[in-house]
Amino acid sequence: MLLTVPWKNADGVDNVSGVSLGIALTRFFSRWPVWSKNIIVVFPENPGGALRSWVEAYHSSLDLTGGSIEAAIVLDYPGVNDYFDHVEVTYEGLNGELPNLDLVNIAVSIAEHEGMKVSLHGVPCDKIAENNFWSRLLVLALGIKNGALAGLRRINGNEAFSGWRIQSVTLRAHGTSGAHDVTTFGRIPEAMFRSINNLLEKFHQSFFFYILLAPRYFVSISSYLPCAVVLSVSFAIASLDTVINNRYKTLPLSSKYNLLGLLIWSASLFLSFAVAQLFLRHPSPQALLLTSFLIPFGPSLVKGTFTIADPLSYRLKTIAFLYFSLVLTSLLMVNFPLAFAMSIVAFPMTFVKKLPTGQQSVRARTKNVFLLLLSNPFIAFWLICNWVEPDLQGFELFSRLVAAWNDLNCWTWFVICLGWLPSWLLLTLSTLDTHTDPQSSPEKKTA
Repeated sequence: MLLTVPWKNADGVDNVSGVSLGIALTRFFSRWPVWSKNIIVVFPENPGGALRSWVEAYHSSLDLTGGSIEAAIVLDYPGVNDYFDHVEVTYEGLNGELPNLDLVNIAVSIAEHEGMKVSLHGVPCDKIAENNFWSRLLVLALGIKNGALAGLRRINGNEAFSGWRIQSVTLRAHGTSGAHDVTTFGRIPEAMFRSINNLLEKFHQSFFFYILLAPRYFVSISSYLPCAVVLSVSFAIASLDTVINNRYKTLPLSSKYNLLGLLIWSASLFLSFAVAQLFLRHPSPQALLLTSFLIPFGPSLVKGTFTIADPLSYRLKTIAFLYFSLVLTSLLMVNFPLAFAMSIVAFPMTFVKKLPTGQQSVRARTKNVFLLLLSNPFIAFWLICNWVEPDLQGFELFSRLVAAWNDLNCWTWFVICLGWLPSWLLLTLSTLDTHTDPQSSPEKKTA
């Protein structure tokens, strides 16, 4: 079992009361002979990279360890006030990982048993206490948002344990006045450790995939997964539509256009990987956004000078939608919040139309450019984060994406680059002017 007390919390404030409580609990634990498990107490510099480095070292280079860690509790009690108002439980991990629901239930049950109010995702306790549709919808939406942006937002500490099957939560005291003091706050980790100490095996009897609606209400994966599956299937249907609803549907699978489409897809995947690696080494958000903004105008700029075969245009759209559908389907079980957010934000791609040869009107081209800009992975992600997340304003998002990969091994950057960008590039290429290939004309084959 692990007790973690960072010197500075997620806001960069000195965790004075938390450190004091951690030292007191260390002395208290050492005097009890009832422990059947080792207790490790860590005081990292911060709850982000410093704590993550210690966890990685514990599982790799440290010679003296206390065995596998079953659970970790992070204490966040900033300031020097003895009293606080309520407790917030933070549980989102990196890459969609969540602690076992039993650990969250233990924290909530103990806090409420001690008379404390429990908050989730920064929602005021009074709002949660309303216990109506809108309060639960708010907690649900914030849970999806925080899960999708885990590793990019402020790091509370529990995220540092993702990837090693360590169940972890962060307990944060809010307010400077209230009926509860630091001693009451210390009873939560103490009682949680006694509960974990009684376990004969690892957490496995409850849910690992869930969304909380309130401290004591949740939605299981069987209830929320179908909505994301529907969105994933919509891209598969769009792919099927580009195969059936055109005059080239009778082309064989070994057609040169299918092979050329797969070759272009491979090139787009390689290019996306190169972009991801180059940005990690030389991050330049302005250049990335400017390039992303200019690319959709490319088909209009080369109008009449560069064309592709008409059947190839359809095949590029087919491969783009099919690949994105497969990415979403694979991501659903691993990181539902990110998969759900990507499917919603990228949905405008399905409205991009392949313009008939010789009928490319200015209005239709403008509509395609607008839809491509709206569904570009970097532009869309940047706009959405600036809208919904105060911690990621301006170009801070891109520096956080790089830091999340380098410091925390968070996959979000590569999911965007390798899962979303290749499909968008193929879709942009499909909007180029086309020419009819006589060899693939259905009329010639019929004759």
